[in-house]
Amino acid sequence: LEAAAMLWWTSFWITILILVYVSPFVPGPLLCLRALWRILARLPPAAPPSRRLNGVSVVVPARNEASGVVLSLRRLQSASRGSLPVEVLLVDGGSSDGTPEAVE
Repeated sequence: LEAAAMLWWTSFWITILILVYVSPFVPGPLLCLRALWRILARLPPAAPPSRRLNGVSVVVPARNEASGVVLSLRRLQSASRGSLPVEVLLVDGGSSDGTPEAVE
């Protein structure tokens, strides 16, 4: 075994031995483990994996980015070809350089 794995297993077994040794005198640790086990047993089963994604939405925040936003959007469009449908939302933060007009 690797040194890290060996250290982990050693500390695991030492912890178990301490719990077994201490439990007759101080029942707290085993009671906590028992309570945790009961709580975990009551949890509902994990939900089945959801169906395939229908698409992806990408939000692009921009403010005074007229010179670079068009190139960024083209790169985003070329990266998403052939995969899921992509919806791109450009959020303008009060640009004064014509960012929305450059995108249109």
